[in-house]
Amino acid sequence: IQEIDPSPLEERGSLKNILRPWQVQFLESLGIKTAEQLIISEKKDPKNIARQMKSWREEHHLVKARTKKCHMALHIWARSAKVALGSACIEAGEQSKNAPAYPTGAE
Repeated sequence: IQEIDPSPLEERGSLKNILRPWQVQFLESLGIKTAEQLIISEKKDPKNIARQMKSWREEHHLVKARTKKCHMALHIWARSAKVALGSACIEAGEQSKNAPAYPTGAE
């Protein structure tokens, strides 16, 4: 059996390959380090994360943003993460389809 190289999944799951550096810094400050964690966190408590983003932006002297805008941005980031993870899974699936079949000994 040919093993699937996990690197495409890991690379696409990295927030650094999906988001801007300041966005990654913000999410890492909350302990969110992967695309999967972002998707789960966005589903669990988006309003709280949006409030934290608003405060974080002010603390880091970025342009002020309303909580609603932060909530929308978080939703867009999570959707981008889903797309990135989905394309990585499709790619991994194609690799496994192209792998030679496991010999059954019946041949």
